[in-house]
Amino acid sequence: MIAGENNKAAVVVGIDHYSQPNMLYGCVADAQNVADCLAAHENRARNMQVTPLLSGVSADVTADRIMDAIEELFQSTLSCAVIYLAGHSVYKPNSSDLVLVTPEGEKKSRGVSLQEIMNLANDAFPRVQSTVIILDTCHSGALGENRISNSASATSTLGEGVTILAASGRKQRAGERNAGGIFTSLMLEALKGGAADLLGRVTPAAVYSFVDQNFGAVGQRPVYKANVSRFTSLRQCEPPIDIEHLKNLPKWFPENAANPDMQDQHALDERYEPNRDNVPKELMDIPPDPKLTMIFEGLQACNRQGLVVPVGAAHMYYAAIERKSCALTPLGRHYRNLVVRGELGV
Repeated sequence: MIAGENNKAAVVVGIDHYSQPNMLYGCVADAQNVADCLAAHENRARNMQVTPLLSGVSADVTADRIMDAIEELFQSTLSCAVIYLAGHSVYKPNSSDLVLVTPEGEKKSRGVSLQEIMNLANDAFPRVQSTVIILDTCHSGALGENRISNSASATSTLGEGVTILAASGRKQRAGERNAGGIFTSLMLEALKGGAADLLGRVTPAAVYSFVDQNFGAVGQRPVYKANVSRFTSLRQCEPPIDIEHLKNLPKWFPENAANPDMQDQHALDERYEPNRDNVPKELMDIPPDPKLTMIFEGLQACNRQGLVVPVGAAHMYYAAIERKSCALTPLGRHYRNLVVRGELGV
């Protein structure tokens, strides 16, 4: 049993080995890649304990074995539990249940009831603070619904702290490309940094936003469902900006009670720019100030991440040598305010 306030753990299932013509060819590889990605942060530090169940690789991946692993997961004390499932699935409208088909049960569409997994996840809160269920199966968007027969109406069955990331809608198939799930390939790109915020954190909502933008309006559509009051970080990537630059935002853009409009601007001049190759002749003899050039380096880094923009100039360089200013964007104000309130999280 896994214990610990900050512990995370995952059960990752990939099933390819069904009888012909139902064989799949990318679920095991996808699940292995997901397991490897979740196990460590980008800097290779340990992220979460992962139990991989891969057909043809692990021992027989039966419904009982999968449920045993998931039940053990939810009996633990965790900050985050992740379940990833890839394989054939069958939607049963009469019971509003979605079933992950396992090799021993495929003839009768038997396997793992995802509604049973959902019930375990709902009951695990608050012992398990956050549960993220990721499904790369056909009809996976049906999970979390409670329908009466074929009625168009549905009620949600998501308990507190539960999030679902599904590859497709209730009536859709999950597509494959290059011997792997389209949804999973995009999700892996998100986890590896495509969906990271400026602190390097990758949340389920950010993963969905990244994946969603890569699908069209017609055809397979990923589904996101959540009943959460705060986001959990699935993985930590290298931040795209030095955290110290974020911490310096209140110093570079201090509150100005006399002129509130100016608290979002930082006045610049030629002393900020260390390069003298292309400056006007009248500025050639004005030396850069080492302290100001260090600040300018940080401001330029913030500009590259959309936190700061030059005012009245096309580039930060011209804002400096033309003695103009730079200003915080709405995103920059957001991060400055996080620092002021002590809520940056680092």
